[in-house]
Amino acid sequence: MTIPIQPLFGAAQLHNLGDLLAPENVDTLWRPVGRMATGFDPLDTVLEGGIQTEELIVVGGLPGIGKTISLVQWTRTMAKAGITCAVASYEHRELALLCQLLLLELGELPGDQDQADLATARRFVAEIAGSHARWSELVGHNPLLSEAASQLQRYAGRIQSISSTSLKGGLAALEAAVTTDHGIEMLVVDHLQKVPADRVDTAGEIAAALKRLAVENEIAILAAAPIGDAGLQTRRLRLEHLRNAAAVSHEADVVIILNDKLSAVSRAHSTFDSVRAGTFKKQTIFSIEKNRRGAAGVDLEFQRDFLHRRFDPQGRYVSDALVDGVMIRD
Repeated sequence: MTIPIQPLFGAAQLHNLGDLLAPENVDTLWRPVGRMATGFDPLDTVLEGGIQTEELIVVGGLPGIGKTISLVQWTRTMAKAGITCAVASYEHRELALLCQLLLLELGELPGDQDQADLATARRFVAEIAGSHARWSELVGHNPLLSEAASQLQRYAGRIQSISSTSLKGGLAALEAAVTTDHGIEMLVVDHLQKVPADRVDTAGEIAAALKRLAVENEIAILAAAPIGDAGLQTRRLRLEHLRNAAAVSHEADVVIILNDKLSAVSRAHSTFDSVRAGTFKKQTIFSIEKNRRGAAGVDLEFQRDFLHRRFDPQGRYVSDALVDGVMIRD
């Protein structure tokens, strides 16, 4: 059987690389690479300035570990920097996204805020999110919420939420969202496995389609990914514990796996320091398991502030010994 060769440049056209070496031809292939900082340090250092256009970045981890929180927080950072982002959430309504950003802004207020006042403001956000109160009834009548909403308003116009009705269109809906005249530079997909498709086992095809979408439209795509059953049996998750790991990781340019630090640190390292072990309960490890254009096998840690749906963006490299990705009894 003869397999047709697909041309790289244009329909039925070959380009001689020797000819392309001429300066006037090489320059036509050059285009600037956009880098978008996440705002997480030293994650941006490891990623050589941040997320890059034409990349698919996959963030994996167990439910509740902070995948959505980190994606939304990075989106906020980029929107504040003037980058237009689209968010495709298959798990939450648009109001939930607004409330998450409102909580995030509460957490970013100066640290001298009265804790009782902050608790009241968080309770009001919960009432709004649960549809027990209208936004206008509470936000305008609470000073902290008013300030948080004011900060949110500064960049909210650069975050486009893809409607739940549109999302039923699957990959075609995502493509339509980023190819319309909105100037989308980054797409967030939460999460990859819930993108509607015709077949049951489509993780590889969806990841491949997202990667193609990123390259063809010169955007970056962030996608959350769930963990497979094998990951439930281990203390520290690794790349291979992603659901449909081989297919997803093959397409991704960067894979970041999130772990609870208390579970991932070797017991031999932490047993004799109960004070330090107590701090581990508040930290999440971001492991850069794959990085096509830089360092991989790098473990970073960030402090959780989930009351405000955020991480402290000032993290550090992990210095504690971690267990590997298999069941061990250390």
